[in-house]
Amino acid sequence: MKVNLFEEKAVSRLLDLWVKSAIKSFFSNVFDGLMLQNKRIYCLWTSISLVFFFLISLAPVTFAQTSDTLRSNLDSLLDQSDTSRLDSIPKSQNLPYVLSKDALDAKVERLSTDSSIADIAGNKAFLYGNAKVSFQEINLNAGVIELDYENDIIFARPIPDSTGRLVNFPKFSDGTQEFTADSIKYNYKSGKGKVYNMRTQQEDIYIIGTETKFIRAQGPDTTLNDVVNTKSAIFTTCTADEPHFGIRSNKVKIVPNKLAVIGPSNLEIMGIPTPAWFPFGFIPLKQGRRTGLIFPNDYEYSPQLGFGLRGVGWFFPIGDHLNLTLTSNIYLKGSYGLNVNSNYSKRYKYTGSLNLGFDSRKVENTSDGTFSRSNAFSIRYSHRQDRRAHPTNTFGGSVNIQTNGFQGRVNNDAANVLNSQLSSNLNFSKTWEDKPISLSAGLNHTQNNQTRQMTINFPNVRFLTQSIYPFKKPGGKETWYENTVIQYNGELKNRIQTADSLLFQSETLENAQLGVKHRVNLSNSFKFLKNFNFNPSANYEEVWYMKSIDKNFDPTLDFVVD
Repeated sequence: MKVNLFEEKAVSRLLDLWVKSAIKSFFSNVFDGLMLQNKRIYCLWTSISLVFFFLISLAPVTFAQTSDTLRSNLDSLLDQSDTSRLDSIPKSQNLPYVLSKDALDAKVERLSTDSSIADIAGNKAFLYGNAKVSFQEINLNAGVIELDYENDIIFARPIPDSTGRLVNFPKFSDGTQEFTADSIKYNYKSGKGKVYNMRTQQEDIYIIGTETKFIRAQGPDTTLNDVVNTKSAIFTTCTADEPHFGIRSNKVKIVPNKLAVIGPSNLEIMGIPTPAWFPFGFIPLKQGRRTGLIFPNDYEYSPQLGFGLRGVGWFFPIGDHLNLTLTSNIYLKGSYGLNVNSNYSKRYKYTGSLNLGFDSRKVENTSDGTFSRSNAFSIRYSHRQDRRAHPTNTFGGSVNIQTNGFQGRVNNDAANVLNSQLSSNLNFSKTWEDKPISLSAGLNHTQNNQTRQMTINFPNVRFLTQSIYPFKKPGGKETWYENTVIQYNGELKNRIQTADSLLFQSETLENAQLGVKHRVNLSNSFKFLKNFNFNPSANYEEVWYMKSIDKNFDPTLDFVVD
């Protein structure tokens, strides 16, 4: 058990008054006896008593400052130039007073950078300028904090800056939840509080409530949970201070990091209620990976597409190393988009992602009023292998292939619209520790968004051998032909050149240029007639073309016919 600052000062004042009263009574009796004997002696003792009385009256203050260093630090609270720090009295078995039954069981710390004021009569303290109060797991930061020790209440509010604008709004955290507000009133003994204009975040969902009451779970029972009751709250994924959209409900009960139960509510867009109405609902707020709805991350409107929601979909955790996200963009005038995004990761092995996008726009021809559709595709892939994953295999790179200006029409920002070049590079290599051979394969791609022309080289395969001595014998006298060396280099290349809008047409694959190239090098080195070095070598090269062109000459027409 501990006592607070004001209980300690009350005990000190009682001791001071008791000492002063005893001394004054003693000297009063002495003065009465002396007055009967001699008036001169009475005057002398009167002067001496006044001096002693003045010195003794200072003795309790000196005692309080020198006998207890903690008390001296606490008394510095009255100095406004000091950044105050309040602590409860440490436990002791030999305290000269009885601890209050209502004393806190943990220390309370407080700090302020501007000033602090202690109201002894009202049993209150005021902190100004970046004020902070900590008690157990509770942390409260604000511009101004008022501590009412009589009622165990903390009140926090912002503070105006030099221009009169409110800054340093209250921020509260207790280990399981965190939120900001315009003002906070909290009873740190009962764990109950009231918050005005609260804003908190649970996973990717922002919750904003005008008036909130919360109860903090206390005691050894670990099954208890914090409970938050809010009225006129909005749930949204919009990060703006004034959300562009969300679900508005007048009655909400929240168990942080677990569940939110909402009463009658409706969808609100740009502050305007819509006819989409819900009688009640449950919103999971659990931490970690789980299947669930993905709220739209943006609200859009354009004359060509109409009203629309971007990024609404569903999330699927697949195993411990793979996630799958399906999202869509939906517009009221008939345009839509689909996106499949998958991320995977395995520690000390690899990380990567795959993103497939499709966008379909319904375009109106203003000349005749007819409608047509324009489709675009996107393939983005990246993979990075950890260098410790495999001793002989490596795989990694990135792919970014798009058609019909996908990134500029879907992500309508300067970085995507002005990016005129796209490229890809993906490679795989394999070596054999016990064999003198290696294999590599890759894909590379370049694309110009202005001309909409692309070149894809895939597959590019290369097979190499190191120097091979086919006639080498293990031991014995070396003969001249044992130094014969054979090296082989084989390559396969396929090239596709087309417009991005024709990439998935059958004609594109038919016009691909595919070929295989073989190169064999044979060499030897030996001495001839003891003084002559002879280095014969032979090279053989062959190219295979998968297509041929046949042309005939017709002398009667005087031009070439395919």
